[in-house]
Amino acid sequence: QMFRSIRLNAFTGRVAMAHQQFKAISDKDPLGGTQLLLLEEGRKVVEEIFTKAYASGASAVVSSLDTSSSMLESHKFFNDRSRINDITYYETGQGMRRQEGPTAGGFCIPRTLVSTGEKHNFSDLLTQFSTELLVSARDSAGSLPDGQECRAGISILYHENGPYDPIRESQLRTAVRGGCDFFVFEGCSTSAHLEEVDHLLQENAARQVPLVKINTVGKPYEDGTCVAGFDVPAFVLIPCQDEPDKVAHLLDTARQLPRFKGAIMVDTHGDAEVDVF
Repeated sequence: QMFRSIRLNAFTGRVAMAHQQFKAISDKDPLGGTQLLLLEEGRKVVEEIFTKAYASGASAVVSSLDTSSSMLESHKFFNDRSRINDITYYETGQGMRRQEGPTAGGFCIPRTLVSTGEKHNFSDLLTQFSTELLVSARDSAGSLPDGQECRAGISILYHENGPYDPIRESQLRTAVRGGCDFFVFEGCSTSAHLEEVDHLLQENAARQVPLVKINTVGKPYEDGTCVAGFDVPAFVLIPCQDEPDKVAHLLDTARQLPRFKGAIMVDTHGDAEVDVF
């Protein structure tokens, strides 16, 4: 259960995307920058990229990292023994545990026979890291000279043909818990994709639910209500190089969907323009 409600009615200014920076630093690594989250020294680089983006005068920065389990699986990450990380280790019979020091044990991932649940959990850890690093950079930046607060947007990649759901709810919830201000959905190339995302967001919208507790004999009972879900604005990322008719159609669809609050148009140079609905 969680509740986070963000309003971006006064959302103006420049939005910085970090795709180009991660592409340049990744040296053709297929993970496209996400590999930097695996080690502490890499995470420092990620936060520095975010910090510089805010320092450039951007009112909002988008994480621009794909931390989905579908992306990791498609690049055979989970059994790629050439990669190391300082995040998790494997404890026989206990599954995944957080790494608690450089000599805490063998790494849980990469290894063979990683369960689907562990893959999703590891993906969520990477989402958690990217969110925490971006939010830390946002909080350090404070506000712009005009008094506008800086914002942090988390990239959520839609994988139509991936091995798992195109978008997983736990990834969204992880970003919300981390304090993100808005989502940026990338890879939505049809109206059906946008409608699917909108439906998922509506299912997770903030709402009153029964507050269930356990009594002294172990039986559940309702004790009032609480708020669950989240109301975090969603933007769709649309590459400007797409066909004009396709761009116009996606924009028109997004404007009609209640959970989408705007679109971010990105050109071939990585420059972004925001259209708030």
